[in-house]
Amino acid sequence: MDVLFDWLEKTSHRFATADEVLADPAYSTRHDYVAEDGVSLWERIKAERRQSEVPAALKTALDAQVAAWNRGDLDAFVALYAVDATFISPSGIAHGRQEVLERYRRKYPDRTAMARSRSISPKPASSPARNSPSSRHRGRSRAGGHRRRPLDARL
Repeated sequence: MDVLFDWLEKTSHRFATADEVLADPAYSTRHDYVAEDGVSLWERIKAERRQSEVPAALKTALDAQVAAWNRGDLDAFVALYAVDATFISPSGIAHGRQEVLERYRRKYPDRTAMARSRSISPKPASSPARNSPSSRHRGRSRAGGHRRRPLDARL
């Protein structure tokens, strides 16, 4: 064992004191994360990293999809869908990315048709309920018609 410790010291490795280790924020924060196999500092660090990376990746993906819609590029818009996606709408069910793309092409044959569609909200959970008072009045002009707004990716 002495040979190992001598080698570690010669190669500029150093041992931290217990106080140095315990001063690390990883040890001073509350342990409320339990991994599949129990409490794990490494798994907690990875989970916290995912919590910050996933929303950023989602925003990037949605921004790209919004940009594709705004330039009328249905192929790029649908590229975010899974190959085996199932798309359910009032007009029916489409199975698979290709069928979803064909559905969009029928519904939106050109950019003019796309511009007439409703805005897509990347935060549906914050939208009012379909029949709530605020949803019945939002998006209507004073004359009672619907205002058309450009697609927006603000999160």
